[in-house]
Amino acid sequence: MSQLEPIPEGNSSLREYARQLSDGLLWINDRAWPLGGCLLFLSGLYLHQYIQVEKIPLSITSGAVITALPIMFAMMIFVIVVLSTNILLPTMVLFQRLDAKGRRLADQLEGKSRGAVSLAWLAGSLALALFLAFSGYFVIQIGPMDWYWLVLLPVGLIAVATFVGFIHWLVPTDLDKPERGEFYTIALCSAGLQLLVLLQVTAVVETLVGELAGSASTFLPIMALEVLVLVIVQVLVVAMMVHFHRQKNVFRPLMVSFTLLLMVVGLFPEAAAKIGGYALQVSGSGGRTCIVLNTEQGPTESMKILAEADGIYYARPITATTKELQLIRRDTVKGFDECAKPKPAQP
Repeated sequence: MSQLEPIPEGNSSLREYARQLSDGLLWINDRAWPLGGCLLFLSGLYLHQYIQVEKIPLSITSGAVITALPIMFAMMIFVIVVLSTNILLPTMVLFQRLDAKGRRLADQLEGKSRGAVSLAWLAGSLALALFLAFSGYFVIQIGPMDWYWLVLLPVGLIAVATFVGFIHWLVPTDLDKPERGEFYTIALCSAGLQLLVLLQVTAVVETLVGELAGSASTFLPIMALEVLVLVIVQVLVVAMMVHFHRQKNVFRPLMVSFTLLLMVVGLFPEAAAKIGGYALQVSGSGGRTCIVLNTEQGPTESMKILAEADGIYYARPITATTKELQLIRRDTVKGFDECAKPKPAQP
């Protein structure tokens, strides 16, 4: 039987990461019981928030629900990791090598320049946010025209150039063999990714504030606050990553930080319900956001499956304006159909 080849001695960085991973897994194994209890607690917390928000008469002591808690926790981790990665992708320019010595902008967050890095990132993000606000206002006021890209494209390029300009302002002048081409390419990609993140966050905030987003006098301050919170989160996480990277073992603080993040998110009912209910909705409906159940009494209207437990579908009509809920026994369901697509309006 062939043996695994050892990691080459010259690759000290890879050996160090392998050692840290091994120590981290050993640390988790030695604390299996408390970590398992924390897992069940967080799963129960998210499930409780989902039941409270959606008003589902689902017993948390049900055998089916208890069995689903570990799977729910795994889905929660997956969703939060995806969301966190989406939010942190724009910060990749802060980790890009500036020169042959491996200097990075992120390293300045541990020195006297942390304020300059934070302000530059905030100013660049505000420039992109102003472009989004201008684009929305322009399209709403003028209407969708064939020529409006002639206005939005130059404004968008100016916003991206402003973002990259603030990043350039942070670059030290005493670089050793600077890698400018690759760095500024990554900076442009970061600007585009930050624009997409701002667009997604703005869409979520707009649905939360409702009518407050209807006028510019209220929407612009809300958007500025949104950008400020996003930048604070991004800068804090980058600073934590830089700090943890200098530790002897990065997996322990990362595990503790991630657990604390799950606890903090779980304290907000709406956010916890969205994440906690994802596993129940996907598994109960087969990944469909809208479904028609063919029962013995005939097809139902377009429904959203909130959960399935103990042989009962907890469903809500798509058109419901209240927390109306229908309980449909699984043994009465003969099949499933996709919801009918709305017909296009006749000219």
